[in-house]
Amino acid sequence: MSRKPVDTTGKTFGRLTVLRTFRNEKWFAAECKCECGKIVVVPNSRVSSGHTRSCGCLTNWRPPGSQPLVDGVPRSTHPLFATWSLMLLRCDATKAIEKHRRYWGRGILVCDRWRTSFEAFVADIGPKPSELHSVDRINNDGNYEPGNCRWATNEQQMSNRGRPIALAYSKTQFIGVFKQHHLYLTRVTIAGKRYVSRGFVTADEAAAHYDELVSRHGLKRRLNMPRDKTIAG
Repeated sequence: MSRKPVDTTGKTFGRLTVLRTFRNEKWFAAECKCECGKIVVVPNSRVSSGHTRSCGCLTNWRPPGSQPLVDGVPRSTHPLFATWSLMLLRCDATKAIEKHRRYWGRGILVCDRWRTSFEAFVADIGPKPSELHSVDRINNDGNYEPGNCRWATNEQQMSNRGRPIALAYSKTQFIGVFKQHHLYLTRVTIAGKRYVSRGFVTADEAAAHYDELVSRHGLKRRLNMPRDKTIAG
């Protein structure tokens, strides 16, 4: 024997107030008015159990003082939040993350407008055209600020900043070392995968790091110091 449906008429559950209950072709239904003014019909059991608490507006509603919405979604889930956070981290000299040295180490800053307001950053930079785009500084020695930033693909960014200068057997005569901006990086292929190191202030440091990688992995590569020695293996 089935249980008799509970009459919830006049009761309030969450943001919904039940106006009437009735049986339709599928289930015992409740016609409700939401606090936002919308009228909805939902299963009475879901209202009385608390599973349904609004017409759907509760998804975007936030209590005062909670995380603000940007373009209708919480900041932390906005598609540009990770981009903004990484931009700030790259330029934060107090954290001094080594792989970001080519940003904070060169004095690249985020303007006050963007540093203090994610909403301002979103408004100025605009929507991301595709997953192939990232934020590019037009003047590669300039800051992250309106007028100096755009969305660009990797190809566009490489064209903007110029290709890294390979130093193997050229200016500094170091193998596996190239210069990008004001830093020296090492590049080595291990098990078919290319690795690019963090930046070093001097070419000597980068060359020593390259030699250390070659020796550690037993690679058949010429070393920089001395250059005529080959690792056996």
